[in-house]
Amino acid sequence: MSVPARQVTCVTARCSRCGSQACNDDEGYTPHFDSIDAARNELTADYGWQITIGGDGSERWLCRDCAQKTACEQHGHDPEISPQAVLEDGSTIGQSVWCARCGHPLSTTPRIAPPDGYPAPQHATAQLHWDAAALPHGQAITAAARTLLDTLNAAAVTARWDAWPGDQTRRPPLRPPAPAEQATAAAVLTAAVQALRPAAATAELAREGGPSDG
Repeated sequence: MSVPARQVTCVTARCSRCGSQACNDDEGYTPHFDSIDAARNELTADYGWQITIGGDGSERWLCRDCAQKTACEQHGHDPEISPQAVLEDGSTIGQSVWCARCGHPLSTTPRIAPPDGYPAPQHATAQLHWDAAALPHGQAITAAARTLLDTLNAAAVTARWDAWPGDQTRRPPLRPPAPAEQATAAAVLTAAVQALRPAAATAELAREGGPSDG
């Protein structure tokens, strides 16, 4: 009786620089290839690997990270700048510069504290959830609510700075949503409230035991 098994030979790859094995980032498995040529073609096409020729004429198989690092070593970094930002309390997040290719941080400007005596803000966030199949307009309502909060927050922070007797030179440049964006948000929220009223009336009627027979 023949044994229902057979030996199969396949190819895996390791980076010539860091030694890490090729890996599918989305699913976390090690890809196996039918041949060295197949590995060469698929790794460079689908995994971001690069294959170069070393000084001794041999191939160097480089994973995505090492290929980026090697490119920066040979050609210099590709700077990406994140400009400084003034927060609502007048503190400043300094400018940061990093390499857009390899991700290496290049420089950072220190953060500046808020003006002495300015009341500390209390930042708050919330997550929203809805059934998109039952409420297909949920995304539009969420965007409108964000516009409303941004508008009201800008007005509230402006009023807070107006009332504060301290140094105004560190006042943040607040940019509330444009009037057209505010108008669109108001229309969406108004429609949502109007749609809510019949449902609220029905729920209230149910709580009261249904319509009276008079």
